[in-house]
Amino acid sequence: GQEARPKKNLYKYEPTLILETRPEKARNKPIVQYNMANMPVKVMFDTSADLNVISQELVEKICERNPDVKIYDSRTKITCANGTTEECIGKVQLNVAIGPHITAHVFDIMLKIFPHIFIGLRSMKKYEIKVNAGKDCIEIQNVKIPFISKTLTAESLN
Repeated sequence: GQEARPKKNLYKYEPTLILETRPEKARNKPIVQYNMANMPVKVMFDTSADLNVISQELVEKICERNPDVKIYDSRTKITCANGTTEECIGKVQLNVAIGPHITAHVFDIMLKIFPHIFIGLRSMKKYEIKVNAGKDCIEIQNVKIPFISKTLTAESLN
């Protein structure tokens, strides 16, 4: 028989996230609607991600509405859940309205992701955001925000 190939070792400093590269069912995924720069946006809470990411497309829309938003240089390399590595093209800090709460997040900017925002575990811990899979909602300081993704495809969330 053939010998098994050794798995590639991931280093502790390599962040991970799920990068959507093809349409897939978004049913029961922790995706909710947020408000950023007075625009409704879809956000996925990724408990396996170490950081937050935002799509370049959404950053461009936000910058059109608010030219004071600063984009910083960043070449962070992210290892995705499927094992591929993607390079970010910048970094931005934005305020996000989660229900009645305003939270500030630093986002790495990626070319093509959807939904357009992923919130990782660090921010979830910082703001005590919980994914309640049993009740299909996100909880932040006793406020429950239901998943909008129970019957939608990831493509329809763009």
